[in-house]
Amino acid sequence: MAKKKKRGKNKRKSQQDKRVAPPTLPPAMSWMDKDGLHALLPGEAPSVEVMAVFTDNFRKELRNSPLSDEMIEKFGKAEAEKLLQQVKVELRP
Repeated sequence: MAKKKKRGKNKRKSQQDKRVAPPTLPPAMSWMDKDGLHALLPGEAPSVEVMAVFTDNFRKELRNSPLSDEMIEKFGKAEAEKLLQQVKVELRP
């Protein structure tokens, strides 16, 4: 019995050794510049629909941030909303 268990254990170990680790992606980079927030992400360029989702998510985050409260105090609710509608995620080559 002991030999069978040992063989099975060795077989499992050899199968684990044959597994290939998935390729690692370079980390995403982001920085702030005079043009705004920039991000460098690995992979193919996102589609127009994905960019629209990015824009919507970014606007939601801005609405829930302290910056939104400051904008409302300074410009009023209607003007702050107009400013948020101007925020757009862009893809630059």
